[in-house]
Amino acid sequence: MCGPNTHELNETRMPVYINHAPGGTSVNTVVQYPQNMMADAFQWYDFIDPAINQQHYGQSTPPQYNIADFTPPLYLWYGADDWLADPTDVEGYIIPNVPSLVQSVKLNYAHLDFVWGINAYKNVYQPIINIIKNQQ
Repeated sequence: MCGPNTHELNETRMPVYINHAPGGTSVNTVVQYPQNMMADAFQWYDFIDPAINQQHYGQSTPPQYNIADFTPPLYLWYGADDWLADPTDVEGYIIPNVPSLVQSVKLNYAHLDFVWGINAYKNVYQPIINIIKNQQ
């Protein structure tokens, strides 16, 4: 669903993962992903009904995210085999349009490898911790 099985997957832990998945997201988040794909846009949640969008956003359609306005320093890790955060979109849209991008790291990860990956601590979490420690 999120990418191919990779060398990062600890298959003996699958019963634990499946027992707790999906977790940490809302139905609206799950619905918004295909909305953005169908609209070919990076936009806020679409309530479908123009009147409800008007109530929430002051316009009949959802507004677009303007990532060029993102100003905090961005350190980005993304996966070459991620089927949800497609590397083509990351490289063709996110990286060139976020002016505050400090660093991007492409790993041979699928989407869930960032959470469940055997080496996620070494390849993702520890570098993030080091960046935070160095900025204090």
